[in-house]
Amino acid sequence: MKVICFLSTWYGPSGRFRFLQYEEEFAKKGYKMNYTAIYPMRHYSPAYPSNLINKIIARLIEPIRVLSVLYNGLRLPFYDAVILNKDLSPTVRIMWMEKYFLFFNKNIYLDLDDAIFLSSGRQRDKKFKIFFPELKGIIVSNRYLKEYAISYNGNIKVIPMGIDLRTYTPKRVVSETKKLVIGWSGSDRSYDVTFPTIIPMLEKLGEKYPIEVLLIKNSNPHLKIKNVNVRFCPWSKETEVQSIKAMDIGLMPLIDDEFQRYKSALKALQYMAVGIPALVSPVGINSSIVDDGINGFHCATEQDWLDNIEKLILNRELIGTMGKAARLKVEEEHALSVLIEEYVSIIK
Repeated sequence: MKVICFLSTWYGPSGRFRFLQYEEEFAKKGYKMNYTAIYPMRHYSPAYPSNLINKIIARLIEPIRVLSVLYNGLRLPFYDAVILNKDLSPTVRIMWMEKYFLFFNKNIYLDLDDAIFLSSGRQRDKKFKIFFPELKGIIVSNRYLKEYAISYNGNIKVIPMGIDLRTYTPKRVVSETKKLVIGWSGSDRSYDVTFPTIIPMLEKLGEKYPIEVLLIKNSNPHLKIKNVNVRFCPWSKETEVQSIKAMDIGLMPLIDDEFQRYKSALKALQYMAVGIPALVSPVGINSSIVDDGINGFHCATEQDWLDNIEKLILNRELIGTMGKAARLKVEEEHALSVLIEEYVSIIK
């Protein structure tokens, strides 16, 4: 079976974790995958010394993207199925692109892994209403996204984030003597929205215990926390796993708002896959990904964060026990070999 998959990004989590990492698993099932993209990709922005050049290129981005869509539509009749990793353009001004694709191939599936329909004053929601009912099916990363999509299309498949366990291997045993490393990994935007909420808690912990905070993100926030050593590690695809393994505890704070309730808990799964406890805000799917007290902790208040991290600081053996339980859950429920069965059950 020949399938063409239009990625929203080659390096970001959506493209990598939802489809690219499954290439070998798809091949085992007889699916010949062709990964491609609409250009310029959705996160592209010009960066040249001249502001004038930037302005000119910025005006050309959408016209070039339109040409890319027109060209790629002509390729679709040669494939048995088409997968869209998000909509074809981030702009909400253009509504016809997916309809154009559907003219050439009716077997189109769209993947939805976060609440992009809430952006731009819900204008993307209006866009989705136009073509969602005509899609062959919609793949979502959690049950909350299913509740949104089911009103537009009856063929919905929930497939959570998968983890390549060949890459995400368990870390070494936690040392009893070294300074405990409390880590966070994510995008710059996620950091700006969520991480400041736990800084006061980290300051209080630093007054009592020798801890280090490890931040993995694109740009250095130059964060200073009183009594806490803060280490910044620039994110890269090549070093991501090793950087996460430097943590003893992984944090995933969220704001309990409409957008974040649809998050896919990828951070927590990355921590759990390398065998470290995940401490999360019990918002959205986080509540079921992390089993409170077994492979991590739910932290709804600042006191929860303080109490649960303190438990782990004072009991290094508990970190190891929870880490093993976390790894086991990922192996059983989020391994690629498990989730590929869900993909092929909908893409027929």
